[in-house]
Amino acid sequence: MPVDGALMGKLAVAAMPWMKDALKALYTKRVSTKASERTWTEVTNAVIRHTKVLAERFCEISTVAFPQETTQIDKIYIPLKLQERNRPNHHEIDAFPSSLLTKVRKLLVVDAAGMGKSTVSRVIFLRALGEQKALPVFVDLRRLTGDTRIDDVLAAQFALKKKHEEQFFDFLRTQPILFLFDGFDEIAESEKIHVARMIRDFVDQNEKATFFVTSRPEIYFSNFTDFKKYSIKPLAKSEAHELIRKYGAAYEIEDRAKSLLEELRAKHDPAVSSFLENPLLTSLLFRAFEYKSVVPVKRGVFYRQVFDALYDAHDLNKETGFVRTKKTGLHQDDFHRVLRAMASMFRRRKVSEVTQDIFKEMAREVTATVCSDLTFAPDDLVHDCTSSVPLFARDGNHIRWSHKSLLDYFLSEFLTRDYTESKIEALKKVAFSGQSIADQNFLTLVHETDPTLFTEAVTIPAGAHCLRRYEGRFQGPRATQSVHRSRIGLA
Repeated sequence: MPVDGALMGKLAVAAMPWMKDALKALYTKRVSTKASERTWTEVTNAVIRHTKVLAERFCEISTVAFPQETTQIDKIYIPLKLQERNRPNHHEIDAFPSSLLTKVRKLLVVDAAGMGKSTVSRVIFLRALGEQKALPVFVDLRRLTGDTRIDDVLAAQFALKKKHEEQFFDFLRTQPILFLFDGFDEIAESEKIHVARMIRDFVDQNEKATFFVTSRPEIYFSNFTDFKKYSIKPLAKSEAHELIRKYGAAYEIEDRAKSLLEELRAKHDPAVSSFLENPLLTSLLFRAFEYKSVVPVKRGVFYRQVFDALYDAHDLNKETGFVRTKKTGLHQDDFHRVLRAMASMFRRRKVSEVTQDIFKEMAREVTATVCSDLTFAPDDLVHDCTSSVPLFARDGNHIRWSHKSLLDYFLSEFLTRDYTESKIEALKKVAFSGQSIADQNFLTLVHETDPTLFTEAVTIPAGAHCLRRYEGRFQGPRATQSVHRSRIGLA
């Protein structure tokens, strides 16, 4: 029975006493002395504190579409459905998915950008607490860098004292904990093999636990053969429309939601229909329409309209829109150009998140190279990118793209508009790498923006490769003659 969505966050936070009792009950038989009992009480309190902080954070969210506004997750959540690969049945993530997680203890959810992988992880975390069904531990995989281990991240996450770590990890490895690993696709490319191996080792060491891992399509999980692979079922049109209505109600702009729905019912463009299958693109479509009252058909135009809406951002609750001042003083088109250059530098480093110092270093490089005609202070760009035009998000000392699909857009714009070396060779390198599936959104944007470039760099070489493999199946002069005749239409 689904729990009322409006109670999701409150129930999760209210579940802390239950969690404390559950932790105590699970560990009671292992406590042998007063000293160990005191230690476990301190560990329990640390776990409760962090879990409560996470629950409160996951309840109140700011979205990519409306980054300056916060709302409760239940107000804009449409129950998403997990679908096992090559199977017609699905599991709706509304209440805690007990039936699924009882049968399947190792899940790998792989899908495209914006399908709601992180949202599903957070909802399961909140439901596990609110319905008192499991002890959840949420791990942000972006924190795994360099020599950092999963144990190190957990110790820092729960603010454990060094003397308590052994007892804590001994507990984790002997109890049915629900581990939620999120954000693998946002790890630096150079770290992914290392992190995938660490996840593999951690899973093997925690035999009683349940694991829920999310990522974009990646080759690094090829040895996770004991994991069942799931994707998120695309939104039905009715679900996309309901999501738009929820956004309108949550941000108190129901009239704009109604106007967009009327426009969508009047037009049936296939490109727009494909946007509506993706929760993120549906929300961004609403933001783009809220700004310009036009339904964009092309994906590149769509992202540009979202950028324009964020650049001209104003308080949604005020009729006289107050446009936030840009500290850099950059015009809209110049700001767009700077973001294109920044995207290229993120790509060069193969990351979507950097420290503030590295971000400022990138900003200085932009003004020294690609945008040498522009002048601004790096600190001002940090402010504008995270506040005035919030396409980036701050996370402690780090700055990251608010969503990787935005990085894809600005990178595609850089390649087609600013790149001065061989665009064909650059695109080939992406398209024929082992990570081309993960770059699907970027490749789609380039194909739409410059179809001639895409044909020369991708379609023709791919066709030639297929033809060579086809010809290689034939042996001897008679086979060669057969191939020749088929190519000139005589066979």
